[in-house]
Amino acid sequence: MLNRLLHIERDSVGPSVCVVTTVLLVAAALFALAEFGEYIAAQISSLF
Repeated sequence: MLNRLLHIERDSVGPSVCVVTTVLLVAAALFALAEFGEYIAAQISSLF
């Protein structure tokens, strides 16, 4: 579904929207990784 959405945006609007969408997806993924890493660090520190 996401691929279709990006494909439609790229066809109708242009590359700029595709780039913005990609950047937002990457930023969201990095944020999720940071939150998850913080959770793991808390779990590890609670073991010791």
